[in-house]
Amino acid sequence: LTQLIALQILEMPGFIDAHIAANRIRYANRADALCSALAARGFEAAMPSGGMFTWVHMPGIDTETLLARVIAEGVAFVPGAAFAVDQQWQHYARLSFATLGEPDLVIAANILADVATVSWCAVRRVCATGVVPRPWYYDATGAVSPLLAAHSLVYRPPWASNDSWLPSSATLP
Repeated sequence: LTQLIALQILEMPGFIDAHIAANRIRYANRADALCSALAARGFEAAMPSGGMFTWVHMPGIDTETLLARVIAEGVAFVPGAAFAVDQQWQHYARLSFATLGEPDLVIAANILADVATVSWCAVRRVCATGVVPRPWYYDATGAVSPLLAAHSLVYRPPWASNDSWLPSSATLP
């Protein structure tokens, strides 16, 4: 029965073309939101011409090491090394924009950038300013939001029912 229903829908005149056109716009907007948010934070993200993934270059950051840290913050990606037989891609990450909407992609990009920046500074023990940056919290547009930080309204992963997912050392600015 479900196969007959699917067949009837797929045979509707114009359905496939309209569906493909809508998905092209949806995924292009998501890709743009993710890549723009990463670029605003100083990371080079490749704007894809299709698909549901993009690559971000994170010079000096081992993305396999970074993965565990960002997972603890509710964000995930695939390290570039998973796609190579040598260490050539260790400073790249493959990011998906298939399942999150634009506001959540911006939040996830900012979390990734925050953790990557702190990790990068910690490995080198010094930043350009000499201070390891404190975490900041971002609104849906990607702008730093002192109001969110002041009221402890941080991005909570959808699977977290309370703030137990925050690292025990986390402090709000």
